[in-house]
Amino acid sequence: MLIDDAEGPRTYGAYLLQDFRDVNRDGNEHNPEVLFLVEHTGASYEFDESGEGAMDGPESGLKENRANFMMCPYYENQGLVNGNKPLTRTIEYGRGWRRFMPTPWLLNVAFAEKLHDSRYDASFQKVWYATVEVEGDNGQTLHVGDTAFYMPGYEMTAAEKAAFVQRTGARVYLPSDYEPDADGGTKKRQMFPANLKLAAPSRNGVNDASNRPFLVAKLSETYLIAAEAALMSGGDPTPYINALRRRAAYRNPNDYRGFEDGQDGAANLAKMGYDYQAALAAMTVARDRIDLDFILDEKSRELCGEQLRFFDLARTGKLVERVQLNNPEQPAKANVRDFHRLRPIPQSQIDLMTNEDKANYQNPGYNQ
Repeated sequence: MLIDDAEGPRTYGAYLLQDFRDVNRDGNEHNPEVLFLVEHTGASYEFDESGEGAMDGPESGLKENRANFMMCPYYENQGLVNGNKPLTRTIEYGRGWRRFMPTPWLLNVAFAEKLHDSRYDASFQKVWYATVEVEGDNGQTLHVGDTAFYMPGYEMTAAEKAAFVQRTGARVYLPSDYEPDADGGTKKRQMFPANLKLAAPSRNGVNDASNRPFLVAKLSETYLIAAEAALMSGGDPTPYINALRRRAAYRNPNDYRGFEDGQDGAANLAKMGYDYQAALAAMTVARDRIDLDFILDEKSRELCGEQLRFFDLARTGKLVERVQLNNPEQPAKANVRDFHRLRPIPQSQIDLMTNEDKANYQNPGYNQ
């Protein structure tokens, strides 16, 4: 009913936005695609308890949402190949806590299509601009605002990379540079594409936690739930999947002004090789391509970084299979078990019980 209304009279006021980039944009949380969110009083630090400039967080009784730091790389401590450091910590780029890094599978397999599918560019930061003036890797001055670090999202040839460096003076990070030992093991997972969905460039201070409302449920997720329900009940999931994929084919030219130092967004998109009609055709899928794994992959593209993945994998019985196939961490691949679909009950809570058999109340597998 909700989807039918969103595609028809819009009685409920909910519908998919035209541009995927706008759905999670800072300051646009109260948009028609968001069905439920947790508010955060962002008008004044006096009331929002995020703690302006605070460092202690919950230890000081504050209720900080530090999600904006967790997926941010350590850009401020990185140098060009010549050793010069062109970046300082900024409000826009955030604090590089690097607690969560996207897997190679997400970046390179789920998002193998990066031209026709706008969601990669809309979800991840791949360019950092200099905040201090230094000598670039081409021997020329790298001015404030010039490209300092660039992540093309694919493995450039040596000649292509050298030409880019010579032209810009910037440092290029290829996908093979993100993972451990790519640089000899000295800087493991320091730089990688930053997930932008929880970024909070509107906060007041460079070290402040986020004061954005937290998005809980979106209409796009409802489409994916409907697609899975249709698949499992013998129906047709194609309309729900293609509605999202056709939306993802759209790129707003205004988002590409300034690309390659040009201000004509449409011309810059054409320079990239993007054509909207070609993107629509490429993103439209036939029924015979859609199975449960395809829907899970589509959820990765639509909802990555939104803290829903574990629940989808546990619910569909795909947790062990997907971790073993797609997680690069050997401890996880070797040790994940089916009982991990349920989280352990904290021991501190079990210790408060008075039952003699209280150990039996732990979820299966964790007392072995």
